Amino acid sequence: MPCAALTVPWVHATISGPHPREILVKKLTLAAMRLPLVAQRILAKDRDKECRAALAASPHTDPSILATLICDRIPGIRRFAYLRTDDVDALSAELSREKTGISTPYAARNPLSPKELLVKALASPNEQTALGAYVNPATPEDERRKLTSERATEIVVVGGSNHDRVVRAHELTVNNPWMLERIGEWNGNVRRALAGLPQATEEHLKAITAAGRSGSVAVRRHPIRREELRERPYETLSTLELTAFGGAAFDVLALNRQDFDPAAARSIINRRGECEAEPHVIGRIVNRFGPEVLEHDTIPTMVLWSGTRFHAASWVAPVMGFLTFNMPTEWSFLQPAVESLGSDANAWELFLQLINESWQGTAEEAAEAAFNLLR
Repeated sequence: MPCAALTVPWVHATISGPHPREILVKKLTLAAMRLPLVAQRILAKDRDKECRAALAASPHTDPSILATLICDRIPGIRRFAYLRTDDVDALSAELSREKTGISTPYAARNPLSPKELLVKALASPNEQTALGAYVNPATPEDERRKLTSERATEIVVVGGSNHDRVVRAHELTVNNPWMLERIGEWNGNVRRALAGLPQATEEHLKAITAAGRSGSVAVRRHPIRREELRERPYETLSTLELTAFGGAAFDVLALNRQDFDPAAARSIINRRGECEAEPHVIGRIVNRFGPEVLEHDTIPTMVLWSGTRFHAASWVAPVMGFLTFNMPTEWSFLQPAVESLGSDANAWELFLQLINESWQGTAEEAAEAAFNLLR
């Protein structure tokens, strides 16, 4: 259907002046949703680079689309695609660069990257590339075990808020629980993260406490320290019961259960106060279920999260960097249209043209209008 079809007076009657930012917020939310492949193909060519970046960051995006996005002219878009692409040749080329590029740290975190290049990345002068290799389970453990306390501090202690340092420390320890064997060597952020590992024993927790003031909440909320579990081991608890206790160790145990589902996920992200979920847990949940796990009953959670916690979680789940606190409302606005449009490529093209023109009705009405124009 040519663009001239949009000159139909009935269509223009529903359009007022453009509101670029409002349109972009809707498109960013749309790009983060679970979309049919035809819709992803169209969004991958969208003129708004933020929209393409959100698509590259979404855990729902098909590998064939990511293969297109790693060739995008904007480096900031390519980097997110490298995190999940299955193009091993592209990953090899990125990790073999003489100078670190903006995408190299993301390629180092991709579990499909060649092991020999991941080992090389451990020694990268770029701290974030090295961290990517250290948190990558595909990197041989015997090589990761060579991590020194000085190097651990270099790769974890970054600028920004303390949440940014904590989320990196947690990901480092979750993927390297052997670090419990050398508790006295690590800095406070790493010790705090180690206290949140379910593998920690009473001896480990005592050593963490003795090493300095760090991880006090994680130590106090660890399964080993819970009086109510003296008679009932945590292994006998349901997944939903695990999520109710609060604490990083309980959350990691729940995440590793095969029956961990969106209901359990929402139980974690809705907790408040001292029980509030750590950023790495939030990020892992979003990577598993997509941003839709944050909608509906979790609106209060999104509003009450600090911006620094939200930002830190986006290091694990980059798509969170494109969401707004109004996302659940936008999601509800767009979901009926997504279901209505299905896999009709022509209807998707027209629908996105209407949205770009600041459609004033509902998204479902815009989808209906697209179908009417195609008749």
